Formats: sequence, C-alpha cells, structure tokens
Amino acid sequence: MRKIETPALIAATVGPLMTIAGFTIAEASWRGFDPIVHTISALAANDAPTIIFMSTIFILSGFADITVGWYAKSFGVPGRLAILFAGVATFALTLFNTPSQTSESPLHQACAIVAFSLLAFWPLLAVRRGPDVPPMLRPLPGIIATIVLVSVCLWFLYTWIDPHSHIEGLTERIGVAVEGCYPMFVVWHSWFWQRKRAGL
Repeated sequence: MRKIETPALIAATVGPLMTIAGFTIAEASWRGFDPIVHTISALAANDAPTIIFMSTIFILSGFADITVGWYAKSFGVPGRLAILFAGVATFALTLFNTPSQTSESPLHQACAIVAFSLLAFWPLLAVRRGPDVPPMLRPLPGIIATIVLVSVCLWFLYTWIDPHSHIEGLTERIGVAVEGCYPMFVVWHSWFWQRKRAGL
C-alpha cells in the first residue's frame, strides 16, 4: 500500500496554517494596508516594510508543498509532481518579487499563476483506482474538488486582471486558504483511512 508518510502530515498541516497566519500578521503590522484590495505579493514587494518576513513565509510555504509532494505517496504521481512544482513556483515568485506597490513583475505574475494553477488541478492529477486507494483520491472526489478549486482560482484571476476590481486581495486570500487547506484535509483523511484499514 502506498502510504501517507509523517512528513506529509506535518507539512500539509503547518504549510497552510503558517501561510494564513503569516500574511495576517504581516498585514496587521502594516498600518494602512488594505488586504481587501492589495494582494499577498504586495507584502513582499521591494518597498514593503514586511518584505523579509513575508518572503520567509513564501519560502517555507514552498518547502511545505515540496514535502507534501514527495511524501504523500498515496497520491497519484502526476498529482504529487503538481504539488511539488507548485512549491518550486513559490520559490520562483519569491525570487522575482514585485518591485513596488505601484508596479508589476511579469515573471512574478507568471510564477504565481503557475503555482495557483497547479494547486487547482492536483486533485484530478492525483486520482488513482483500486481497493487500496483512499476515498478522497478516487475519480469522483478528485473531479469535484478540481472543479471547485479551478472555480476559486479563476475567480481570483478574473479580479486580478480586471482594472475595475477592488477585491483582488480578498479573492486571493480565499483562494490561498482553500488551495492550502484542501491538501491538508485529503492527507489527514487518507492517513486515517489507511490506519483504519490496517486495523491500527
């Protein structure tokens, strides 16, 4: 049986909680920062007072995704690679950070889109068949989860590119929370299912 290993449990739990707590602390420490309007990337821009703190959170989040992709061995290999490379894309978007609050970085935007997209499609890519496959990794849950995650991702991307939108910060935070917490749910559900099936 391909099992969920302990490092995946830890990373899948710590990663999203750390990310959500990180951007919440960063924006709370920046007087006048509007999280409804401004994206999380603005917290790591070159002119942001929170650049070091938020960049560190991004890097740790990338490590968490890579760890989940490597050690969540119950997942289908394409899904594991999607999560792993989402972590690599997070490293890249940290390296190619936003120059300022009023400018954009095409490389940063591209890396962010790649990370968001991979974390939206991984459930479908992680699908497996067989009696030893945890329920959340079977085709129907994988398809439903992917539809939901892709919808949330598209909602954020729409508000991001819409020049008249003033809620891109809010939609991004919702997307990050949903895309981060769903792997945590699947990892823990699969781990408990495997233990129960093994009589532990």
